[in-house]
Amino acid sequence: MSAEAAVTETPVAQTEQPKEEQTTEAKKVFTEGKDFYLAGTYDQASEKLREALKLGVEAFGEFGVENFDTYYYYGKALLKKEVAKPTETTEENKAQEETNEAAADSTESKTPYVLALEAFEAAQKIVEAQEDKKDWELRAAKVVFATGEVYDKEDNFAKASTFYAQALELFNALIESASSEVVETQIALANAYKNTKEFTKAQELYTKAKETITARAEITDEEKAKNLKEVEELEKKIAELELEIQQSAPEVVQADENTTEVVNEVTEKIENDSIARQGVKRNAEITPTDESKRLKEINNE
Repeated sequence: MSAEAAVTETPVAQTEQPKEEQTTEAKKVFTEGKDFYLAGTYDQASEKLREALKLGVEAFGEFGVENFDTYYYYGKALLKKEVAKPTETTEENKAQEETNEAAADSTESKTPYVLALEAFEAAQKIVEAQEDKKDWELRAAKVVFATGEVYDKEDNFAKASTFYAQALELFNALIESASSEVVETQIALANAYKNTKEFTKAQELYTKAKETITARAEITDEEKAKNLKEVEELEKKIAELELEIQQSAPEVVQADENTTEVVNEVTEKIENDSIARQGVKRNAEITPTDESKRLKEINNE
């Protein structure tokens, strides 16, 4: 074997082994990160999944199909981590937040919500790249819902409702109406509508969610011994939804009254503007002959 052949063959042998090791390591670290996520330890989950994503990109490429779950769970872990943060503002928390903000400004780092959105966008690109999307439709729906969650937590309820509505449409087309995904999406969309003061839409969705949960409760009622915990959770949700509907009902009436008042004001303004325009039009209809007569009268005076 010539020296030239040895040189060309050596890099091939060297690159194949690390690639295999990266693949194995990426899958291993992802499993660890997912386990942390399922256990509810989102700090550790996000760290492990970020590490898995770095390994996955090196092993499979940025939009390698193997990275879909890593992107998805990484985004979810970041989202859950932010939601789990204490809402009560103490002096210590405030000082820590100011320190974190200063560090973020100095390094121009991205917020967890931005990172989560980027992860979901990457996951969506992987779905779109698949030739046979049928096997990926449910995954795509979950990504759309998760994207809505991010905007929801950022208090961008209008944008959240857009993604929730899209996710609900996808879920309804893919799985049975009594599934947990449909119920969760109905409630999330109803909450978003309530926050955007679209009370009628919110009430309709709360009612649909209640009916969906009731239907599920009736189905599982035959196996109460086996599914007692699920039935109890469903009954609790039904009670919560009934309260939500009752609370939103007066707001719907008030919203309708406010809408009527606004419509009346707008109608009155249009009528006034119309009258004003008619007056201007009458003045504008003076002909050159009329104007000459008026000038002659002034001169004669």
